Amino acid sequence: MSLKCNKCEYEGPRNEFRILYRASDPGPDLYRQCPKCKQMVYSDELQQDEESSTNDIWGISSLRGKVFRRRKNVNEDNM
Repeated sequence: MSLKCNKCEYEGPRNEFRILYRASDPGPDLYRQCPKCKQMVYSDELQQDEESSTNDIWGISSLRGKVFRRRKNVNEDNM
C-alpha cells in the first residue's frame, strides 16, 4: 500500500516512510515520516495491500496468543 504526504504530495510505498510513533496507544495506527519533506503522515496499518490477502500483519494471524512449548523427549526425563 502506498502513502501520500499531504504537504509535498509525494506518494510512495509504506516502507519508505520511517515509523515515528503510534497514533493511539492500544491501536496499530502509526505516524510515519515522509522521506522527501520530513512531514508527519498518518498511516492506517491494518489496511491491506491489494496483492496481500493474508492477515499476517501486526500479529493478527491465527498464531496470535498461542503458547508454544517444547515437548520433552522420553530420554530427557530419565537423565
